[in-house]
Amino acid sequence: MTDSDSGKEPDVAVVFDRSLAFDREGTDKPIIIVEFKRPGRTSYSHADNPVTQVLEYVSIMRNGQAFKDRTGRFCKPIPASTRFICFVIADFTPKLVEVVSMSVAQNKSADGEAYYGFSPNQNAVVEVLPYNKLLHDARLRNEAFFSKLGLN
Repeated sequence: MTDSDSGKEPDVAVVFDRSLAFDREGTDKPIIIVEFKRPGRTSYSHADNPVTQVLEYVSIMRNGQAFKDRTGRFCKPIPASTRFICFVIADFTPKLVEVVSMSVAQNKSADGEAYYGFSPNQNAVVEVLPYNKLLHDARLRNEAFFSKLGLN
């Protein structure tokens, strides 16, 4: 989404197999949105909720409000059957936790370090993660690979 009349755009939006996601109804290929919040940010409010922000991106993409892909072509509306997986990456501050805990992503993860939720109206999963958990989990996932390469 490189051009939009809304003035809102996610930091990263990944469409797997883009032509299928936009052109073939009934596909189950998800669209992934990643929103990075400035590290150390403490000024969140209920009107400035990052969970609401990513769900607004979903609505913009679903409604086909004039936005263009990276090649400059206007995108078609995305069908309701297409899933969205949204990630918000931020430093967890008391204000962010307060705002997120009153959103659709109010459920704590099993390890208690993140929040997640599902918006059935938008067929979207939202996960809110702190930067340090993102890095820690990535290291754990790739530990065997790095070991094989001798990159301990």
